[in-house]
Amino acid sequence: MSTLTPGPPPAREARGAVSETVLPDFDAHLVSGWCAECVASGQFVPAAEPYGRFCAFHVRSATHRREPSPAEQPVASRPEPVGPGRGRQGRRARRALARAVGRARSRAYGRERARRRLASGRWDPHPGWRNRVNRDLMILTDQLAALDRIEQLVNAELWRDDRRDRWMRMLRQLVHSMDWTSGLICGVTAAQLATTGDCSPRTVSRLLAWAQDIGLLVVVEQGATAAFLGSVCNRAPAYVFVAPATPPDGTPPESQKASAQLNDSVDKNGDLPNSYANSKPLTDSRRPSQSPQPPREWPLWQIPTTPAERSAAVATFLTRINLGSTQAPAWRARALLHQWWADGACVAGLLYAIDHHPDHPTQHRGDALRGATDPLRVLGYRLRPWLGQLHRLPQHLAGRHGDYQADQATRVAEGITLAESNRARRATQPHQVTSTAATREAARATLAAVLADRARRRAASPTGPGTSVTTTSAQP
Repeated sequence: MSTLTPGPPPAREARGAVSETVLPDFDAHLVSGWCAECVASGQFVPAAEPYGRFCAFHVRSATHRREPSPAEQPVASRPEPVGPGRGRQGRRARRALARAVGRARSRAYGRERARRRLASGRWDPHPGWRNRVNRDLMILTDQLAALDRIEQLVNAELWRDDRRDRWMRMLRQLVHSMDWTSGLICGVTAAQLATTGDCSPRTVSRLLAWAQDIGLLVVVEQGATAAFLGSVCNRAPAYVFVAPATPPDGTPPESQKASAQLNDSVDKNGDLPNSYANSKPLTDSRRPSQSPQPPREWPLWQIPTTPAERSAAVATFLTRINLGSTQAPAWRARALLHQWWADGACVAGLLYAIDHHPDHPTQHRGDALRGATDPLRVLGYRLRPWLGQLHRLPQHLAGRHGDYQADQATRVAEGITLAESNRARRATQPHQVTSTAATREAARATLAAVLADRARRRAASPTGPGTSVTTTSAQP
C-alpha cells in the first residue's frame, strides 16, 4: 500500500504571528531573503529585511489586517441630527424653529397660569397688570372719584337722554364692582352689563370702546374662552378707571378731596347712600373744546423695559421717521421692535441702524421709506443685518439703562450748587487789590531813589567815571 509523503505546511501557518523581523529559524525548504507570500504565488520578490519573510507590500498588508485591541476600537459616530441642514438657510431655519418653540412654551406656560388663577376663584388678574397702564395716567381707587370723572366725560357728550341714562347705568355697574384697594374691576361680563343697561351686547362693546378712546377705562387683561384656557368657564376682562396724573390746569380735581366710597343702594347699617346733590353737570349746550394731550417723547438713549415704556419708545421712533398710524399700525410696530428693545437697543441706535450697514458703517443707505408701500417691512429688512451686532454701533449711540436724564439733571444741579457756593465764598472774603495807581507811583519813586543814590556814590568815588587807574609795583 502506497503512502503519501506530507508536504510542507502552508506559508500562512508557517509564519505564525505577523512580524516584520524574523530570526533565521525557518524551515529548510524556505529560501532566506525572499518573500514567502510571493514565493507561494510563484513570484520571487526580495524581503524587506535581510532575515525577513515578507516584502514591504505584504508587511504593510499584514499590519493593516491585524485585529485591533479593545482600546483601539473605533468609537461609533453620533448620527447626524434630523432637521435643517448647514449653511445660512439652515441657521435661519434653526433660529425660526427655536423662536417658534420658545413662543409655544411661553404660551403654554401663560395659559396654565391663567387657568390656575381662574380656578382659584380669587379674581386675580395678571401679575403685571399695572404695566398695561401708561405712567402718565393715575388709577382711580375711589368710587366717588371715578363717578365724578364719568359724569364729567358723559356730560361733555351731546347725547340723547335715553342713551345717556342707559350708558350711565352700565358705567355705574362697573363703578360698583371696583376693588377698594387696587381699583380693579373683575368678573363683570358683557351679558351682565347688557342686562343692567337693557341693551344688546353690541351696545356694551360700543360703550367700552368709547371709554377706552376717551381715556376713562383701560383693559388690563383681555377676556378668554374656556376652550382657549382649558378651564370650566370663560374669563371676563379686567378693567381699571384712570385719570390724568395732573389736570391741564395743574389743580387737583375736586373728586380727590372726598374719600367716601359709593354703595349700591343702602349700606348694611341702614344709612342712606351718599347724595349726588353736589354734582353739577355742565349746563351749557356747547361742547367744551378739549385740546389733545401731546404724547410724551421717550428719551432717545434710554432702553425701555416695561410694556408702557416700549409703547412710548415705539411712538417716539415712528414720530422721528415721520410714520403715522395709518401707514404703520402701532401693534405691528411694537411687535417688530420688541426684539430690539429686549437686546438693549435704544431709539437713537435704531435710527442710525436704519441708514447704515454694520459691514459698511461709513456709507449711507439712503432713504428707506421713499416709495415704500409697506414701511414696516422695509424697516425690518434694514434692521435685519444688525441682529447680534448691536455692539458695533458707535459708542455714543449705545443704550443706557435707567433714567439717564435724571442722572444728568442731578449732576448739573450739583455743579450749579458747587459754583454758587464758590461764588458766595469769594464774596465773603475781603477784596485784595494787588495793583493800583498809587502802588505803581510808589514803586516808581522807590526805583528813582535807588538809581539816584547809585549815581551819587559813583560820583563821590576817588576814581570817577572815565578815569583809569595805573597800579605800580613797589621797588625792592
